[in-house]
Amino acid sequence: MELTPGTLIDRYTLEAPLGAGGQGAVWRAEDRLQPGRAVALKLVPLAADSAHLERVRREARHLARLKHPGLPACHGLFEDLQHGLLVVAMELVQGPTLAEAIPALDDDKKSAVLRQLAATLAFLHNAGVVHRDVKPENLILCHEFWADPVRQGAVKLIDLGISISSGNPQPLTVVGHVIGTPSFLAPEILDPHYFPGLQDTPAVDVFAFGVLGWMLLQGGHPTGLLDGSSMASYALAYRQADQLPRWPGPARSDRWEPLLRRCLAVRARERFPSASELLAALTGGDAGLTPHAGATRLEPVIERSSVLPERTSSLPATRLDLVPLAPSTLPPVPPAPPASPSVPAPASPAATPIPGPAPATVFAAPLPTALREQPRPSAPAPVALAPAARPAAPALAAPPGRAPLAPHASPAALAPPERKPSILRYLLAGFLLLVGGGLAFVLTVFLFILFRLAR
Repeated sequence: MELTPGTLIDRYTLEAPLGAGGQGAVWRAEDRLQPGRAVALKLVPLAADSAHLERVRREARHLARLKHPGLPACHGLFEDLQHGLLVVAMELVQGPTLAEAIPALDDDKKSAVLRQLAATLAFLHNAGVVHRDVKPENLILCHEFWADPVRQGAVKLIDLGISISSGNPQPLTVVGHVIGTPSFLAPEILDPHYFPGLQDTPAVDVFAFGVLGWMLLQGGHPTGLLDGSSMASYALAYRQADQLPRWPGPARSDRWEPLLRRCLAVRARERFPSASELLAALTGGDAGLTPHAGATRLEPVIERSSVLPERTSSLPATRLDLVPLAPSTLPPVPPAPPASPSVPAPASPAATPIPGPAPATVFAAPLPTALREQPRPSAPAPVALAPAARPAAPALAAPPGRAPLAPHASPAALAPPERKPSILRYLLAGFLLLVGGGLAFVLTVFLFILFRLAR
């Protein structure tokens, strides 16, 4: 059934569409039980993919339990069987996205955006929730932001559709797939074998925060890549960054620079473990982390640690399983000057609550085949020569920091030569069995006679 203004969805009257995505739409609606109260309805067909439906339900549950000025409120979650829709009633957030408003922001307003985002992420991380899709399109600057940029709640972090609880007890992403926006994905998600680390910890949001802050204050992605670059290009750029003494490259002097550099560490253990530590380094205070009345804490609660654990064994079947990228298979992408924003400053912020997924979002996209290579050894592997009569066997590449292993022969070369059984062996074995059996019989009879004579 086609939705039109005036259609009744339970207690809500649709007024105007606000956005649409591949598997749903967002409408402005009026609550008939509270006349004059406008809400945003996220409408998803019940015939959609079951994993997508579960993500919508998960987003609604997270927003209903976590009440914070930096998050939109959730008023309800229900199914409309008449129209075949899963419906989420949410707070109507009005204003442009950060991506649209960047040209209109001065340095003070940019800093205010980053501070409010850090406080909201810290609140989520303290509650054990990882957002996983932090990007300018998912930040809305409300109308009051322009008059009071530091007011709590003037910046809203939206779209928790792919958020998870830390530890991901009920994963929805299948092995071999990536979920998120490539330019904001952490290296351990893009290339987990080269950058070992857990992929469902707050450190992935910290990295995305660093990318967003660098783009906001420095005018381009820290890798120098342009929007729309492939996941393989970002993975290769992070491998190259791992070899640099200073990453990212030169930047204009700014008080945010040292903090953003730590957020952008390509090794997860070198970043802030969560946004709580990031916010503490930024403000030295709570800055709105205390839950508001009615908030329910989600479990499991993340543990505070100065070092994130690393995973060096094979990844579980519920997470990304990506084979490392060999630098020889992809040419390095030369850094390009960042594109100057061409979006004009909004004359009057438009109503853009809970927009659909941006085109740059890769939702459960297959892994690029170019990444399916073997890891790069830390040093060229030596080749040990065998005697001239036999071809040389290459030495085994050792893990980084260890000496190369000595060459060895193949299992086929070490196996003894195969011999065919001879008929003579079978004849000899049968003869020995007959002789042994006869001797045993004679000995038994002799002992029996001796026994009878003795009696």
